Amino acid sequence: MMASCICSLVFDLTSEDILLMHEGVDASLLERIAQLFVRSLNSAVQYGRDDAREHSDLHQIITAGFSRWAGRFPRLRQAIERFFVYHSWKRACCYPQKMVLLQLALAMQWYPL
Repeated sequence: MMASCICSLVFDLTSEDILLMHEGVDASLLERIAQLFVRSLNSAVQYGRDDAREHSDLHQIITAGFSRWAGRFPRLRQAIERFFVYHSWKRACCYPQKMVLLQLALAMQWYPL
């Protein structure tokens, strides 16, 4: 969670294009960073509510940062959104009324892939 928080703060100061110009930074590294963000943003599900409460301040920094820099990091945004759309779809399969709403959201491109 702390690593995602630090990345989120650093991403406020740069863009994906600038990072990709540096030696050692490539698409696979951005994919690993996206996975790090996904684990952090999904911590309430993975570790339970108590852990999520303990880290709520870090979670807020990450989510607020994501909303600020997601437009400058399209690969990260797509990877993160792809994860959450997939898992929303899996959860919706258990509840038919939610599946209808999710299909409508996907059709209207509320969840860009």
